[in-house]
Amino acid sequence: MLHDAAKSILSHYAVGEAKLTEVGHLINGGGNVKFCVEFRAKHEKYLLSLHYSYSGPLDGDKFKSTLMWLDAIHRDTSMVVQVPVPNRMDQLVTEFWIGSTQCMCFLLHWIEGRNLWTTGEMVGRSQADARRMGATMAQLHQHSSEWEPPEGFVRPLYSRDDMNLALADLREADENREISTEDFTALTEAAERIDQCVTAMGKTQQTWGLIHGDAHAGNFIICRKKLGLIDMTGHFGYYFDDIAYSFIYMDPKFRKSFLDGYNSIRTLPPDYQRTVEAFLIKLRLVMWRRWVGLRGGKNKPFYNQFREGIAFIARQCRSYLKHEPFLCKDNRVEWFNDRLSL
Repeated sequence: MLHDAAKSILSHYAVGEAKLTEVGHLINGGGNVKFCVEFRAKHEKYLLSLHYSYSGPLDGDKFKSTLMWLDAIHRDTSMVVQVPVPNRMDQLVTEFWIGSTQCMCFLLHWIEGRNLWTTGEMVGRSQADARRMGATMAQLHQHSSEWEPPEGFVRPLYSRDDMNLALADLREADENREISTEDFTALTEAAERIDQCVTAMGKTQQTWGLIHGDAHAGNFIICRKKLGLIDMTGHFGYYFDDIAYSFIYMDPKFRKSFLDGYNSIRTLPPDYQRTVEAFLIKLRLVMWRRWVGLRGGKNKPFYNQFREGIAFIARQCRSYLKHEPFLCKDNRVEWFNDRLSL
């Protein structure tokens, strides 16, 4: 049904007949299915992203806003990003219905190349790739800090409240003796210190703006000897949120090169390593809640590594509280990478 809908929606674009191949389908209270659109005669490829909801109306302005940012990045910089294609009505988002189900879709130019993902291993092909990742992310953040969103621009916040929600869930695990009280104490003390760190940063032009929001290595594409970015969510958040997300899946031996690349474009504050560590702990807690807490359950594979995973985060918390740097010495992310990168 969705494949037929996708073929039908292409009539709203001046692209002609094409071959459609599904390349991704995410279901979460609705869904997002993605198709590769190929025009062999013209040697052109696009990405068609179709969103649908069963639980409530979709906000077309949110999709449009992300596409406006992509268009601005393409227009203002030399970065390789997925450029949006307007429909026949010169609109970036097309709304349609499948029966009583509301759908929104948009068309993007396809970026041809290979990504930096290393299946089954911690991400990282070379120090040079890590440096390029850092420099590319810095370019994105630099544009974000300088760009003025137009009136009506709507994007969600990359929430930090999830850290406290994760701790609330872990409190129950502590009470049920599913994790050690010592680990839970380290988590709560570190979270308080991290919350103070984030609050002290403030939301300034240097610290806060539009971020990628899903900046793992699978979304960095080597294209025409440049490094491009795909799958941009365009949330408002701290720039350190993006850096931390990249580091979740990165072999620690490559992190310094990433930060050197970032610093070559956009200067980080003097205490950046400790700040990155704070955001890394925060993100791990958030991801634990999203993946293990919400998807796992006690009888699912995710939960089998629950105690080990929480103990790992707690060890990082103790290092953070003692001012003992761990950012480039963290050699135990395998459990997290293997189970949460699905």
